[in-house]
Amino acid sequence: MPKFTAAALAAEYKSLWDTAVIRPEKAQVVKKTAQDVRGLKATYDEVSAATGVPWYFIGAVHNLEASLRMDRHLHNGDRLTARTVQVPDGRPKSGSPPFTWAASAIDALTMHGLQNIGKANWSIERILFELERYNGFGYRRNHPEVKSPYLWSCTNHYTRGKYVGDHKFDPNAESSQVGAAAVLKQLVADGAVKLSGQADMPPPKPFVRPPAVPVPTGLFLADKQPFGLRAEAKDEAQRLLRVETDMPVRKLQEVDAAWLKVQVTAPDTSTHEGFARKDWLVPQTVLSSFVPEEFAQACLDAAAHYGTNGHLLIALADAETALTNKESPDGLFFGPYAISETEWKAVNVPAETGYGDAGRFNPIAQAAIAARFVVDLTQKAREKLPDKRLPTSEELCIARVFGSDLIPAFLDEANQTRTVRDVLAPMPAADIDAIFARRPGLFTAGVIVKDLRAAIEARLETGFEDAAGLIQKIEPELSVGPPETADDASDAPWMVKAKEELAKDIHEFRNGSNPEIEKYHKATTLGMQPDDVSWCAAFVSWCIKESNGARSPLNYSARAADWLNNGKGLDGPQYGAIAVTKPLAAGASGHVGFVVSWDGTRVRLLGGNQGDAVKEQGFPIGVVRSWRMV
Repeated sequence: MPKFTAAALAAEYKSLWDTAVIRPEKAQVVKKTAQDVRGLKATYDEVSAATGVPWYFIGAVHNLEASLRMDRHLHNGDRLTARTVQVPDGRPKSGSPPFTWAASAIDALTMHGLQNIGKANWSIERILFELERYNGFGYRRNHPEVKSPYLWSCTNHYTRGKYVGDHKFDPNAESSQVGAAAVLKQLVADGAVKLSGQADMPPPKPFVRPPAVPVPTGLFLADKQPFGLRAEAKDEAQRLLRVETDMPVRKLQEVDAAWLKVQVTAPDTSTHEGFARKDWLVPQTVLSSFVPEEFAQACLDAAAHYGTNGHLLIALADAETALTNKESPDGLFFGPYAISETEWKAVNVPAETGYGDAGRFNPIAQAAIAARFVVDLTQKAREKLPDKRLPTSEELCIARVFGSDLIPAFLDEANQTRTVRDVLAPMPAADIDAIFARRPGLFTAGVIVKDLRAAIEARLETGFEDAAGLIQKIEPELSVGPPETADDASDAPWMVKAKEELAKDIHEFRNGSNPEIEKYHKATTLGMQPDDVSWCAAFVSWCIKESNGARSPLNYSARAADWLNNGKGLDGPQYGAIAVTKPLAAGASGHVGFVVSWDGTRVRLLGGNQGDAVKEQGFPIGVVRSWRMV
């Protein structure tokens, strides 16, 4: 079965769009449909705000799937009084009927992965690709002589030929619906929508480096030459340590006019307490700005090491401090990520990172700590989100500012017009004041939740633009755009099974063996095994076998490396493809899992035996030996 991608079809879509005109005999019905879509814009805007999908895309789909009826599912036009019964059936999976139109629409769009595209990436080529994918590629696969009426009905690109039933094509039947492209053409002509092709999108703006000024850290250094740390506040006292000029010194106590009790951090990150004369010390300062390309490279390296996204790490620092290395007004937070001393100590592991407490003032060190922090925050945030999905960048920012426990409150529709202070009211007033004081640019008196979220989103958009510009400078070949999405049901049916297993929170038992994992082994040539036998390949075998989705004979092996011989090789990652990695542990044959998303450095796999559980996990793209499609 051919695989269609937005990149491969972009030129065709652009050509068709540029040459498309509304057929004169269809002009009135198209104009009326476009007016009706515009009349529902306020409703579409609510769904757009939650998903990032343009309102006019939602309207075009609503017209085609449900004739603009507000009592029908956006998935397929079934009634909102129950879950869907046509394909896709059983949607939405969460919640109870009757469903609101908006809740159902959000489920319909996110099940196709449309929330991952990003607001800046909805070119006309991508819009047309996603519209055709939403309906399916049946015309393109089986009747390429007919341009899909889902897009082109009522335009010069379509006259007749239509599926009149499941898998039943009539070459003489004509679609009576108004195609999505015709609706969009009319909306553009009416001035309601302004679209641009990929060629018209501006390149990422260059990052402008702010001027550097010295910033005190609150620590001290040896003034010009080393000195001996004393056991007592006396010149003749025993010398405990030679304090070099690059070893940070923290003031613990003022002894008298001449002496301080101090703590010195050695190069091996060990700390030593003793006494030093004041005139031996000079305040440590760092520059308020740094080389952004070096910081961006540090973020990419840290992301690859700890299993997160370098693009996100750069954007978060840009959103937090505009990539500056300064102290907060209250003196509690420092650096591009505004990390407090308490946060640094809680997250930093000197033996692993190589940085002591003074590393908090080093932007490069902060990148490593931020990566660790984001990984931990992602897991905590995920526990508070519906279906334990991965948090968005906005949700990570909310968790960073308020803590993961408060994410549901800030996403609750009922709270959007309440003030932030009201939502935080259960917290002590002093803690709320501290939150507002820490980020005065975000928090103004009386700010409501909806406006705060909009401000966070605006900062992140700027951050991602700056990140893209920096990454293109240091890694010109690195992709930083959204991953391709895919139709689970048609392109990779085993992904439906894999996601169902993911929702069950399956993991190995400490005592005994989990029968859910044992069933995976039964699908392999190895047969029944306990859950302490490596089971990543068993999970892949079971999902593919259960979905009956394999297009070629397979060896359902429990050995990861054997999947190098199944299916056919791909040039690179593809949604639903099987990634076979190099051995990741001594004695292992490798690891296998299903591709969910990727960028230029990382691939995210949905698999079994990932941390002793079924879950999604990131891997360096370089460890993948082969991409396979079965």
